[in-house]
Amino acid sequence: MFTRLNPLRALPFLGLAAIAAGVLASGSSAHAQAGYAVLYSFCPTAGCETDGSQPFAALLQGSDGTLYGTTRFGGLAHRGAIFQMASDGSGFALLHSFTGGAVDGERPLAGLIQGPDGTLYGTTQLGGSSSAGTIFQMAPDGSGFAVLHSFTGGSEDGQWPVASLIQAPDGTLYGTTQIGGVGPCAVGGGCGTVFQIAPDGSGYAVLHRFTGSTTDGSQPLAGLLQDPDGTLYGTTVVGGIRDAGTIFQMAPDGSSFALLHSFLVGEGDGDQPAGGLIQGPDGTLYGTTSAGGSNNLGTVFQIAPDGSGYGVVHSLTGFPGPIYPQAGLVQGPDGTLYGTSSNGGSSASGTIFQVAPDGSGFAVLHSFMVDGMDGRSPLAGLIQGPDGTLYGTTFGGGAFGNGAVFQLAPSPSAPTRR
Repeated sequence: MFTRLNPLRALPFLGLAAIAAGVLASGSSAHAQAGYAVLYSFCPTAGCETDGSQPFAALLQGSDGTLYGTTRFGGLAHRGAIFQMASDGSGFALLHSFTGGAVDGERPLAGLIQGPDGTLYGTTQLGGSSSAGTIFQMAPDGSGFAVLHSFTGGSEDGQWPVASLIQAPDGTLYGTTQIGGVGPCAVGGGCGTVFQIAPDGSGYAVLHRFTGSTTDGSQPLAGLLQDPDGTLYGTTVVGGIRDAGTIFQMAPDGSSFALLHSFLVGEGDGDQPAGGLIQGPDGTLYGTTSAGGSNNLGTVFQIAPDGSGYGVVHSLTGFPGPIYPQAGLVQGPDGTLYGTSSNGGSSASGTIFQVAPDGSGFAVLHSFMVDGMDGRSPLAGLIQGPDGTLYGTTFGGGAFGNGAVFQLAPSPSAPTRR
């Protein structure tokens, strides 16, 4: 149920100050690897009116190579912002400052996606006509911003969308909300939903309302994955047999909902999957849990699309390695899986790590440092550019303490182990 969640792991949006502060260890050292660089530090002004602050989500690299992202705070109204920058860190600009209220969103915790025509789509946790969150669209230059849907909560609609959308080949947008719908899962009611909407805002529908029972999930914090046959896959942070989270699948129309796995914390299994899934070329699904495993510090797992072949690929072992991964993974062309952890590393400020799909070759590629320049506490996953460069954000740290954008050119042949 809701009360068993740890805000430092699975529900960071309810305990942001604690995460931003981190669990700081004494001392620091040089950055872990050549090729790592902080591209941008947020909030060089006291009030952040002309900048974003505290990025929570992964970046999007547009079709022209431009990086787009969101920040939870900052902007003209201090209610969040959308930004763009070149992949070398130049050309930073705010495209939209959220104002909240009935006609705009507030607190974007999710990243953006880009449609085939270039339109950007995203969600905000709050704002809209019922202060329950929004779905929005805008052009890549910041023009044409519009709210496509204001969530209303209650039993009929979702509330608090905290994950990115996905877009199907037919253009339909799919997403999740953390609460809303039915079930006694949270203050305000509801165990979360899966929804769909057309790119023009029409056709909105709730496809599934989570119940939080032993045969259903509860409170999805991550977005969905759609495989080539159209099946949707996702995770919930709690629910299932032991209320430790689930992996589920469903048809695009909401039918054929089924749990593929209930996490069995206490048996070496993962617990509280806060991140989403990715699918490898062979169809295997991969993800992370923010707790559980042999050390209760988080896991990397795999599972077949039919629910068979589930296994923990790697159990995190703790300092000076990564702990508490909040986000999903990205897979490189050679099959290597890359991820982030919100804590752990040599300064207890988070890490970037890699592991092979069979669990071999685990290594920390970068430990975020407490040095007044590096980022700290990455809550989002990575993206990989066409040249192999990894890009990401940190919630804290940077030159001004309000988060950063970073890049890392991975060198699997010579990783730094910490």
